[in-house]
Amino acid sequence: MSNTSLIKRAIKDKAQIHAKYKGHHRLMCPHAIGTRNGVKQALFLQFGGGSETRLTPNHAEDWRCLPVDELTEVRYFAGPFHTADNYSLQKNCMDTVDAEIL
Repeated sequence: MSNTSLIKRAIKDKAQIHAKYKGHHRLMCPHAIGTRNGVKQALFLQFGGGSETRLTPNHAEDWRCLPVDELTEVRYFAGPFHTADNYSLQKNCMDTVDAEIL
């Protein structure tokens, strides 16, 4: 299954995605997937794993807009879904939305 298909499935099921990005294993919950300037992007809340920046204690600021094709070792997990009260579709993340958490 492609990265895009796994992320769309996780959005629909409100599940987790575990993947590597820029050398860091990341535990994330996808909230939207779409494109920006022709590049497939996904908006995640990262709740665990590593990052170039330090994760915050409640993860409310740990939103990640990542290019889907740069994710490796992408895995779907049916673990608890994490979100934050400050969720909104970040306009700088994507121009066109294919799927979003409802």
